[in-house]
Amino acid sequence: MKTFKTILVTTALLAVVCVSAFAQTAGKKPTVVIVPFEANGGMDQEDCEVVSELFVSEYVITGAATVVNRDTLSKIQTEQKFQASDWSNSNKTAKLGEALNAQQLVSGQLRLYNGLIFVTVQVQDIKTLAVLAAVSTRVENTMKLIDGIPGICKDIASQTNSSVNGIIGSKSYWKLGDKGPGGGTIFYISSADRMVWEYSPEVLKSSDECKAYKGGGLSDWVSPSGNITKYLDVYRSYPILTGGKYIDNGDRAVRSFSY
Repeated sequence: MKTFKTILVTTALLAVVCVSAFAQTAGKKPTVVIVPFEANGGMDQEDCEVVSELFVSEYVITGAATVVNRDTLSKIQTEQKFQASDWSNSNKTAKLGEALNAQQLVSGQLRLYNGLIFVTVQVQDIKTLAVLAAVSTRVENTMKLIDGIPGICKDIASQTNSSVNGIIGSKSYWKLGDKGPGGGTIFYISSADRMVWEYSPEVLKSSDECKAYKGGGLSDWVSPSGNITKYLDVYRSYPILTGGKYIDNGDRAVRSFSY
């Protein structure tokens, strides 16, 4: 899993670079500071860091706000001798916001309780710390939380900016286990490039059969390879991701689509 987490973090960092251009969409929008999420109740810190990185990239994708660069934030915090405990001080956050020309503060908490992950994300006015928007949810595990980040970001963004652009398509809430357009099962979702992968319901005997497969009337099915094989194996290896369903190890055709 550590390698899988590393891949996710790298993907998130690349996403911030690739989608930053979308943040220049027309219309007035606020500048926001996104604080790294807090891990509480025994929540794994590394998992929390992964979620924080992916949240930043997904929030940029919504086009609802301009996100302050992490390096810029760190520089201004150092100049003002701003401490982590100062986020609850309205006077100090007001000064920080003025220096960054930022109007909003986004923060989140992940708390592990009774086997579930409770997620709270809120947007505050950076001068007064008044809560402008909030989302609370709970999920069974980190993987499902990662799948739900695009939906959380879109929900938060729509509460704070009515002119959220249409970069996210009409079907933006794909999750593991969903039935895909080709009639297969969703086993991997890439938040960075808005790509979803599904595997065929039928077991196939060879790569040629995979290429010839026409599930859902689609002709873009292929035999899994490289990292996609790893992602499929990860999905098969964790019953909590599959809803406890048995997944055989037979060959499957796979296909990807964007959203």
